[in-house]
Amino acid sequence: MSNKKAIQIGEETITLTDKEIKFVEAYLSDGTRNATASAIKAGYSENSAGQIGHSTLKKHEIQKYIQFLSAPLLEQAGVTQERLVQELARVGFANVVDIMQGDWQLKPLDELTKNQTAAISAISVQEITHQDEEGRQVTTRKVQVKHHDKLKSLVVLAEMAGLTKKQEEPPSAQNNFFNEINNYYNQA
Repeated sequence: MSNKKAIQIGEETITLTDKEIKFVEAYLSDGTRNATASAIKAGYSENSAGQIGHSTLKKHEIQKYIQFLSAPLLEQAGVTQERLVQELARVGFANVVDIMQGDWQLKPLDELTKNQTAAISAISVQEITHQDEEGRQVTTRKVQVKHHDKLKSLVVLAEMAGLTKKQEEPPSAQNNFFNEINNYYNQA
């Protein structure tokens, strides 16, 4: 049987096995957040790693430990609840006409605000050269603008505001993310 260790997180004490601690460390270490690979790295059997990784991530204590280890990194990177909500709002409330001129040409980039450019995920420019009726070479430019997923941003904002109910599922590190950030800052 694995040794259990008590870990103090704020006012709460959680108890994890050595394998669970190794799982979380592996889960956070490579950036992919792959539960199966993390279970294997933690010493679980490759045959059952997928199932064990999935079930381990659902455990409340594991989620707390992930949040505990992630909080200082998020703080250092400047990731706050306010900043995340602002970014979601930039995408969710973006309007394509705000970045266009009257003739449906893209406004010059130096005229776009930070809020307007935050909603853009990609801009592609295609130049097409052809000859006009008089034999002169003419280049036309086709600009395509792709926005981030507006509907997804609005759904997340609505869920955060309590306007909609998210599908019932066990709490996860992502679902409790904002509560943990608030708790972290309230303890400081």
